[in-house]
Amino acid sequence: MPSIQNLYNSVDKDRVAFVLLSLDDARQQAKVAQYIRKKDFTFPVYQAAGPLPKLLRVPSIPATFIIGRDGKVKHKKVGLANYDTDEMRELLGE
Repeated sequence: MPSIQNLYNSVDKDRVAFVLLSLDDARQQAKVAQYIRKKDFTFPVYQAAGPLPKLLRVPSIPATFIIGRDGKVKHKKVGLANYDTDEMRELLGE
C-alpha cells in the first residue's frame, strides 16, 4: 500500500480517481479506518456495500483494476505489485 500512496501523491486528482475498496466484514470498518490512519494513507478507502459485480470478482486479494472513462477495464492485476512506477503512470495517462 505504500507504493499506492506514492502513486496517489504523484497524479492529478482531477484526472485520476482512486477507489480503494475494503472487502473486510462491515463490522471491521473501524479497524480498517484505524489502520489507514496509523499508516498515514490519504487515498480514499470505501467499504463494499454488497456483493461485487461479476466483473470485479477475483480469486484472491489484493486486486487492482484500472477503469477508463468509458467504464471498461483497461488493466487488471491480481496479487501484490509495485504501483509507484512509470509504467503505472503511463497506464493512468499521467
